[in-house]
Parts: sequence; structure tokens; C-alpha cells
Amino acid sequence: MINHIPKVLYQNKITEVLDDIRYQYGILTRKGYIYGLIAIDQDAKIIAIDSRFDRKLNYWDLSSIGAALYGVARQGQDFFETESLERATIIYSDMRLFVKSIGRVELQKKGKRD
Repeated sequence: MINHIPKVLYQNKITEVLDDIRYQYGILTRKGYIYGLIAIDQDAKIIAIDSRFDRKLNYWDLSSIGAALYGVARQGQDFFETESLERATIIYSDMRLFVKSIGRVELQKKGKRD
């Protein structure tokens, strides 16, 4: 269990967007529960988490799983010559983990990041 989450992860502009997504999901569905939303890059570097992220979850482990799912999806693209990732999901009996590619950032002199 993580007791301390750095403020830089839950007090930023991206967190505001994640919080709004979580709120709007609740308004839309009126059921279910989101344990947390995380924005990561393709190498599992955490950019932001929503401000109500469930503190019982290890966000570092979840970011690793997300990056692994993204990596598997990229392999599928290469092998099957498909378009970009729409979404990836792992479903357990008591939890579902979703990965969604939301953008690509072009970096000068360093290539690109998904």
C-alpha cells in the first residue's frame, strides 16, 4: 500500500481533466465505481493521477501494467499491420483494467511518444 503520493501527480492541469472524466462518468452511468485514472507515457512514466485515486492501489504497478498492455498492442500493430491502438482491457472477476491511447507527442530531436 502506498501511503504518500507526490503532489505533483495529483495537483496539475491533467489531473483536472482526469477528475472531470471521473465525475462525468458517474453522472452518465449512475452506477459502477472507478478506482482511479492514471495518465502515463509508453514507458510507464506517470504524468498524472486523478485527485480521488484509491490509495489502496499501487499506481506504480498499474502504470507498469498499462505500459505492458500498450506494448502488446504495438506488437499487434507490427505483426498484423493494423491501425493505431483503440483500447486494451484485462478483465478479472472483481476488477477491470483499461488502457486507452489518447494522443501522440512529437519531441524535437528525440522521436515521438505515445
